[in-house]
Amino acid sequence: EYYLLQQMGNYERIRDNGNMELAIKYLNEAHEQAPNDQSIIHTLATVWRDKSRREDCFNKKSEYRQESIGYLNKIKDSLDGNLKLRDLTLLEIEIDKLEDYKNYENDSGVVFQNHIIEIQKKMAVAKQRYNTESSLHRLEARLASMINDDEGFLYALNEAFKTTGYDVAIATKLSEIYLGRSEFDKAKQTIEASLKSNRNNKQINFYYAEFVRKYEPVSAENILFYYKRSFVKGDRNYEAQFWFARFALLSDKEDLKKQALEIFKYLKEARVAYEQKIKIRDHEKSNDSIKQFSGTMSTKRNNYGFVKVDGYAFDIFMPCNNVLDNLWDAIQDGDRLKFNLGYSYNGPVCCNAGVE
Repeated sequence: EYYLLQQMGNYERIRDNGNMELAIKYLNEAHEQAPNDQSIIHTLATVWRDKSRREDCFNKKSEYRQESIGYLNKIKDSLDGNLKLRDLTLLEIEIDKLEDYKNYENDSGVVFQNHIIEIQKKMAVAKQRYNTESSLHRLEARLASMINDDEGFLYALNEAFKTTGYDVAIATKLSEIYLGRSEFDKAKQTIEASLKSNRNNKQINFYYAEFVRKYEPVSAENILFYYKRSFVKGDRNYEAQFWFARFALLSDKEDLKKQALEIFKYLKEARVAYEQKIKIRDHEKSNDSIKQFSGTMSTKRNNYGFVKVDGYAFDIFMPCNNVLDNLWDAIQDGDRLKFNLGYSYNGPVCCNAGVE
């Protein structure tokens, strides 16, 4: 019966002009019957959150939010992912608060600063734990839109950035806002200010390396320096390790090549989905165009082979489905091929191959 009461309460919450008092009545009855049911507790928290959104009085809004937070803090971990629901709902409530401060506070600069700092701390933790969650990405987009559309929010975020000693989480958010405005110089200055104060922080080193890779002419030596500072051997910063190995592999320095091959071997065994491992994340380019290489099929098996690339000291893997025009069966050892050079977690890969 308590499950039916929960569904009735949730229906009142989501239907147009639903009766929130009736929803709370149904859910309280369900909670009395099943006091340890985590799903019912979360639904109660959600109803109180939504009730606060419908309220015009600032004090009442705050009161209803506290009810919601009280229920959320009762939620314990389980195999059903209750902590994820709790954490993301708490984050959503904090963003609701920020939006209301704009509407109800006359002199809210300091309030904005302090609240933005707290939100960014919670957002950073959530991104570490739930980075693949679409609901988290929607919250990020909502927060970014609020800040981007309101100069008061942007000013408060800048002040918060300075107040916190150029906090890394705030730096990444600010730079994203500036990039969204195509203000690349400001984005870079923000990242550099945080990097100067947090030189050993892996996250800001990675973010700076990513900025350079995406928005500036790539200097392999410069980009390798910052990617290298983004991980330690054997950790789970897979993206940082991938990009380091990708640029290190074709270096003139033998120690860098060795490190790259070791990293690709490690990434090949990483606990990520197979589709993620084989995804081509970058191609070797020349003047912003994908570069074409030549080489010789050195070893062919049933559905893959290895190609000796002209000018390189190692053979490169080529799956049969990377050959164009269904020519795989016609290719033999010793044949000359033309292809692009791509990079996946498994290492360099011959792509879009054809016969020379």
